[in-house]
Amino acid sequence: MLNLIIVLTMFFLLVFSTFLVVDLPFLTFLFANIPQGVNLYYSDSIVALGTFQGSLQIPVIILSSLLLNPRLNFIFICTYYAIGFYGIPIFYSGGGSQYLGQPTIGYLFSFLPATILLSKFAWKDHNYKKYLLNTRYIFFLSFMTLLFIHLIGILTAFFILGNNSRFLNIFQAYFYIPFLSQILLAALMCIIASNLNNLKFNMLTRYKNFMETALKKSTTRRRLAKKTNIKRTT
Repeated sequence: MLNLIIVLTMFFLLVFSTFLVVDLPFLTFLFANIPQGVNLYYSDSIVALGTFQGSLQIPVIILSSLLLNPRLNFIFICTYYAIGFYGIPIFYSGGGSQYLGQPTIGYLFSFLPATILLSKFAWKDHNYKKYLLNTRYIFFLSFMTLLFIHLIGILTAFFILGNNSRFLNIFQAYFYIPFLSQILLAALMCIIASNLNNLKFNMLTRYKNFMETALKKSTTRRRLAKKTNIKRTT
């Protein structure tokens, strides 16, 4: 029941994050050609500082990977794919089969292997204290997951756009500018996930102890009642 609530909550957050566009900060070095659509606060030949509009999809994907095990993540992302490709516009640029031609399709397809791999290593050997509740460890996994998502996304975008855009421009627009904010958001997701998982495991442990205690008391009462009945019959 608890896992179902988490899955439904993460699905709502993923859909909501698709439509929630926020201003995120960026800091770049050695790139003078800043893409259009960003708010530039400072720029010279070495440093550029400003904000860009982006969604929170990737941070939500990281959070779900740390809260759900690989099997639940598979169901979660496949459900998201099925609803989106059916035609309901829950993807970043709409939905339906026509989304396959979007430059960002690589990012969408990278969500499934990224979530499974991240959750698989985070939930490794079910040793929660050593892996899942270790903030540094899951942040390293989240960092590698970010690189994996961007690798698939950039290569797919370059393949779709072809000669219409330079690889350097794609690299800068899709990776170099948003990456700093995504690292910071990933770190925040790791802290949130670690605390939520710790709370969840404590609740489950208390519930398990409560049920074991209740079962022992119930067994003891039955034995006493049985002994009492035997004495009465004799």
